[in-house]
Amino acid sequence: MRKSSLLAAAMFVLSSVPLPSLAQSGSGTLWEIGMEMEGMPAGMASMMPKQRVCMSNDPETAPPPDEGCTILEQRSQGNRHFARMQCKEGLMELDQTRTKTTMTSLMKMTDDSGEVTEMTMKGKALGECDYKADKQAREKQVADMQRKVDEMKRQSAAQLAATCNDALAKMHGPLFGKDSLCTEQKKEYCRRLGTRDGYSLMAKGAAVGEGYAGYSTKEQVANCGLDDKALRGKHCSSAVAAADFAFVSKLCPEDVAKLCPQAAGAEKFGYLFAHCPAEKQQFVAANCAGRKYSSQIDARYRELCVAELGNKGFSNDGSGLPANPADAVGAGVKEGVKGLKKVFGF
Repeated sequence: MRKSSLLAAAMFVLSSVPLPSLAQSGSGTLWEIGMEMEGMPAGMASMMPKQRVCMSNDPETAPPPDEGCTILEQRSQGNRHFARMQCKEGLMELDQTRTKTTMTSLMKMTDDSGEVTEMTMKGKALGECDYKADKQAREKQVADMQRKVDEMKRQSAAQLAATCNDALAKMHGPLFGKDSLCTEQKKEYCRRLGTRDGYSLMAKGAAVGEGYAGYSTKEQVANCGLDDKALRGKHCSSAVAAADFAFVSKLCPEDVAKLCPQAAGAEKFGYLFAHCPAEKQQFVAANCAGRKYSSQIDARYRELCVAELGNKGFSNDGSGLPANPADAVGAGVKEGVKGLKKVFGF
C-alpha cells in the first residue's frame, strides 16, 4: 500500500513539473520510470515493472485531478524541482533533477504516525508522445473502469438485497447479527419477532433456548436486544389464549397441559394423543373401546382408534377391536355369509 501510494504521488508530481527548458506546447515526452525503495532486497528493483508515462512538455499544463494529493509548495531552480504535497497517506516531499533525456527523483513520505519511507525513481526519455491523445485515452480508460466498478457495486448490492430479503422472508436470524450487512431488513426482522408468526418462523430451524452458536432462539432474539425467555413467554401466553395448538406444542412445553381440555373438541387429535394422557384415555374410552368392528367407530376417529387399540388386542371385557384390523374385515365377511345362508337356506 505504501509503495503504490508513493508511486501514485510521484506520477502526480512528475506530470506537473514546470521545467521551461522542456516546454514544447502541445507535445509530450514518453518516459520509462523505475523505482527503488529503502530497504528493498538487492536485485528486487530490476524485477519491478517499469512505468511508461506520457508527460506534457508544457509548463502551463495543470496536474491531473483527483489523485488524492494536494501540492502545498513547489519551486524550481534550473533543471531541479522541489515539491511538498499532502496526500491521503501522509506528507510527501520530492527532490527531482530532470534533463531532456534523464530523470532522477528522491521522494520521502512521512505518515501520520511519524514513520518515514524513502524511494528513488529513475527514468529515461523514450521519445515523443501525443500528450493530449494519451490524456484522453487515460481518461476514457479511467471512466470505463469506473463504470465497471459501479456495475459491480450495483450487482453486489442487488445480490446482498436478495439474500437479506430471503433471510427476512424465512426469519433466518443469523444474518441479522451485530455486524450484519442486512441493515435495511433488520428493523423489520426485529418487528416481526414481536409477532407469534414471526417468532414461530424464526424458531422453525433453530434450537429453542440454547443451541449451536448463532442458531439458537436465544441468540437470534438477542440480535434485536431482546430476551428470548421473556419474549417466548409472552407469545406462549397469547398462543394459549388463542388456542394456537401448533405454537404451544413446539415452543411452550410448560403450557401444553393448558390446551388439553380443548384438544378433543377442536379435533386436534395429534396434540391430544401427544400431550394429554388423561384426556386421551377419556377419548379412547368414549370413542374407541367396546366396538366389535372398526365400522362401528365414527369415521373421524377410526384411524386413531385402530392405531391406538390395534396393538393392544381386545379390551378387558373381550369386546374391543381385534389386534389385527384385517381380522375385523374377515369377521365381517363371515357374518355376511351366515346371513346369506339363512336367507337362501344353504
